[in-house]
Amino acid sequence: MGAVRATAGAMILGWLMLTPLFLAHAGWRELGHVSTVGWISVVFLGVGCSGLGYLFWYGALERLEASRVAAFLYLEPLVTLAAASLVLGERAGGLTLLGGAIVLMGVLVVERAPKPRMPSKAEV
Repeated sequence: MGAVRATAGAMILGWLMLTPLFLAHAGWRELGHVSTVGWISVVFLGVGCSGLGYLFWYGALERLEASRVAAFLYLEPLVTLAAASLVLGERAGGLTLLGGAIVLMGVLVVERAPKPRMPSKAEV
């Protein structure tokens, strides 16, 4: 299907599923109360996080096995922790850092594992 088509399909399907709720709760009344920072945040989350995130995800699925791509999901909390430390000055405790190291080791094990051999038609 391709990364761009899959991303567009996921975004459109999500929009179609949320539109009835938006209409049922008269969500348009709240749009005038959203600040400039709020709109910038919405655009960042929609384009940056969701749009590009899905695009990269489907692009990776075109090139790698699903199990290898899925292993990268475990890095998300570590990236969030790093961003919170840099941007917000959050401090991580020893157990958090130990857990992060274990997660990193797990992802490395999955990524470095030998690729499974596909059985030939004669073996099936």
